[in-house]
Amino acid sequence: MLRGFGLWRKKRTLAQTVAEYALIVALVAIASIAVLSLFGNQLRSLYAGMTRQLAGDSSAQNEDVSGGVRGEVDKGLDNW
Repeated sequence: MLRGFGLWRKKRTLAQTVAEYALIVALVAIASIAVLSLFGNQLRSLYAGMTRQLAGDSSAQNEDVSGGVRGEVDKGLDNW
């Protein structure tokens, strides 16, 4: 009788651990979506400038990489 109780308890804690990991993964996903929605334009322009510099475009060094900070609100994937 005690053997069955130990096995049941082990399965219960395993299920609880899996649920906790799933919750952590969901929270990380939500946080990363929030960060990308807030800073997506700035990250896109930053990586575009770095790509141009790696390609050898010398004019890319003097560009403003602030993205949409100065009132330009252009969100979405239409202009990607």
